[in-house]
Amino acid sequence: MGAIASRSYLSLTHLLSADLFVYEAMKLESSIIKPKNRILGLVYIEREYSLHRSYIIASVFSSVAFLEATINEIYQDVYEGGETGYTSSFNVEQKNSIKDYWEENTKKRRMMIDKYNQLLMLTTGKPLNKGKEPSQSLKIILDIRNEMTHYTPNWVSHTENHKYESLIGKFERNKHSYHEDPFFPDQLLSADFGKWVLTTCKKFADEFFLDTKIEPTYQSLKLRSI
Repeated sequence: MGAIASRSYLSLTHLLSADLFVYEAMKLESSIIKPKNRILGLVYIEREYSLHRSYIIASVFSSVAFLEATINEIYQDVYEGGETGYTSSFNVEQKNSIKDYWEENTKKRRMMIDKYNQLLMLTTGKPLNKGKEPSQSLKIILDIRNEMTHYTPNWVSHTENHKYESLIGKFERNKHSYHEDPFFPDQLLSADFGKWVLTTCKKFADEFFLDTKIEPTYQSLKLRSI
């Protein structure tokens, strides 16, 4: 008697998690009245402030994990040779090319963007256009994700420009922050930033699936935050 086996696609869970965290951050951000005095404010909303920041950071990690898991799921489905929604759009030649690439690179630490680019090349003959949106914004999101993941504390000037200030205007700043706070991470980590990250990651996935003519597994999901 053969062993019973099951298969899970965590990309869907990551997408739903990101949506949940953004949604909760939006609710919390709108419910807290920020005290005028910054020192009193830190005491007054310390728990809410930490929870709010946790939601947003978690949403960024989950949004990127959604993209990471998605591309790995496609490669792995093709490599194993099963007929799934991911693999049905590819012809035999494309599948063989994808299998060869995955077999050679599955144990190597390839950049996520490179894996998307390679699959586009193998299936459409066209590379990912990294010079346009949403690829440009995704590159910045990945930089922020990496900086938060490998974060080391350092002294930050409250008056000098920060490298992420090019994002000003793309989303509302953290309503819990004060004007004298540094842009990263204090003003950057807003609910609207989390929403922008999730929207950008999903748009990147949407365009990728459209270009490759693959049917996305998440198309029936109903998201509350975007």
